[in-house]
Amino acid sequence: MNGTVNTIAIPYYASREKLQHDKGWSLHAQSNVLPVALRPLALATLKMN
Repeated sequence: MNGTVNTIAIPYYASREKLQHDKGWSLHAQSNVLPVALRPLALATLKMN
């Protein structure tokens, strides 16, 4: 969402847009989870030449 660029991160983002002829609202929500390695010893490194 362009309105959230360069702002402090929050767990969830939501936006709304009014529908034509006052028929209601179009809603959109998203969450961008940051992956965290809970078992770092289980990670592998791949090298290609």
